[in-house]
Amino acid sequence: AAGYCFNIHRCKSCPKGLYEEVKEEMTISINKGMKHEEHIIISEVMDEAPGDNAVRGNLDVVLRQTRHEYFERDGDDLRMSMSIPLVDALVGFNTTIKHLDDREMVIEKQSVTSCGSELRIRGGGMPIHSNNVDPIFGDLIITFRVDFPETITGGDAVLHRIRE
Repeated sequence: AAGYCFNIHRCKSCPKGLYEEVKEEMTISINKGMKHEEHIIISEVMDEAPGDNAVRGNLDVVLRQTRHEYFERDGDDLRMSMSIPLVDALVGFNTTIKHLDDREMVIEKQSVTSCGSELRIRGGGMPIHSNNVDPIFGDLIITFRVDFPETITGGDAVLHRIRE
C-alpha cells in the first residue's frame, strides 16, 4: 500500500515535543452538602498552551454522587425507609439511627404508624450552602414499612386480647 512520509522537525529546546507529562498530587476540598454534578474549578493548574503569553488552564472537577445503603438524597433532604414490627406500629417506638456524619439520631413516634406513612424531621437532612453563620439543613424524611408476623403464638387467649 502506498503511504506518505512526513519529515518532522522538532524544536531543539523541546526534545520531548510541545507538551511534557507531569504528575502532580493535589488535595481537593469537598464541602459537606455539595450536590451531584456540582463543579469545583481549580484555576491555573493544567497544561499551558505554547507561546510567550501562555496561561495555565483550569481543572474542572465534577462530583459524582454514589448510592448509600440506607439514605437517598432528594435535593437538600434525605429520604430513608424504616421497617418496624407490628407491635411498634400500634403502640409507638423509640429507636436510634446512624446518620451520614456518624452521629446518632433518635427516632420516636408515640402514636399509631401506618404502612407507607412518613415522618419528617426538620434539620435532619443535608447541609445547605449559605452565607449564614448558623448552618442550615434540609429535612430527613422516613417512610415506614410495617412488618407483619407470619403467625401469632400464644393461643386463643392472645388472639382474643388482640381482637379486643
